Amino acid sequence: MQIGWVDFSEKERRIVHELIRAMQNPETRDELGIGRIRDFFSELFFPGTSLIQTRARYFLFIPWIFQRLENERTRTADIDRKTRDRESQLIEALRAGGESTGIIGGSAGRALQRMPSDIYWPAMAKWDIFRAGHDRYVSRGMYYGSLDDIYKRRKSEARDEADELVYGESLDTWHPSLPDAPHDLMTTTGFALERAEAEFLKERIQQNCAGTLIEFLILNKIGGLESISYLWDLGTKLPTQLAEQVDCAERFSLLMHGAAIFYNICVARLIEQGRDAEFHSDLEHWFQAYHQMVGSRGDWEPGELASMGLLINSRTRRFLSEWHETVSRLGEWHELISKDHPAARLIESREVSLKGKRARLISQEARDQWSGASGLSRLDYRWRVAKVIVSDIIKGLERNA
Repeated sequence: MQIGWVDFSEKERRIVHELIRAMQNPETRDELGIGRIRDFFSELFFPGTSLIQTRARYFLFIPWIFQRLENERTRTADIDRKTRDRESQLIEALRAGGESTGIIGGSAGRALQRMPSDIYWPAMAKWDIFRAGHDRYVSRGMYYGSLDDIYKRRKSEARDEADELVYGESLDTWHPSLPDAPHDLMTTTGFALERAEAEFLKERIQQNCAGTLIEFLILNKIGGLESISYLWDLGTKLPTQLAEQVDCAERFSLLMHGAAIFYNICVARLIEQGRDAEFHSDLEHWFQAYHQMVGSRGDWEPGELASMGLLINSRTRRFLSEWHETVSRLGEWHELISKDHPAARLIESREVSLKGKRARLISQEARDQWSGASGLSRLDYRWRVAKVIVSDIIKGLERNA
């Protein structure tokens, strides 16, 4: 499949990049229309993060680069090109510093399509590292377009007694407490955070992500995160509200993992008789895990997700409740795969309501493009990325302590 678009604006470019990335990343495949709920929990736990971020120090690399470009009074007409040049230099500086993994553009180099500043910009605004100027230049594109005006307005501001330029908060672009950039940033650098850098990021999270899981993990310096597969396996006592959020997120993740497995079974048996057998073991293990969870923790109603402030339309709420009720009533997993079981019609009607004639369960053409498995990764709500960023910050906080 090929996608083409007219490149009108940064916002439109970002939308297309998100679409392409969603199709490529298994965790973001949304065959049954639950992406809004997945993203709600992801942002609830780890505000500002995304699946293509890698290391925490990029939250500093990017402002340092732009500070230098501003000091050089880089014009609006030149900022995009010069930013790309500096971020490409950063790739080489990280390599020279001995880094081999986590480098954005490590393989593509200067041919990289989406630069780190684009990837990290929403989080830098969310964490108030980038100061949005009362929303005048909150996006990267708006900031680029405002640079010439920013320079002009700053120049017109008064000077202090030491003849230093002073300007109002509305003309700030980067947080005033941002640590100084290392002198060798563009030649040799690495991902390890200095203690002052980690403290800065911790403070940004404290002030802008209060009450979230990412704040809790950093403030309590929860270690060993790299070996933990899912956030609900932390084994750490959480505050009541966080514990309830994590419990609900785990239940939803497990519930939809079963729906994804069963969806693939339904597609596979339409393609070839007996082909669905490759998923039967997965379904059995999931069925046992789901019944064990409900049995040990008590039943739940997926529609209660709305009580957390999440907007769920009536069709999605009904689908979640019916899927939960269907699998909860069954005594054995293999009842699901019996001929003409109502669960198959439930899954089919859900896909058709989302995709219409493009639904695999009714379209031969769509089934011909099936990869053999779709959306099978269990939802982890950006944990894979977030645990690395959190670990980077905690290690920095403990440096020279």
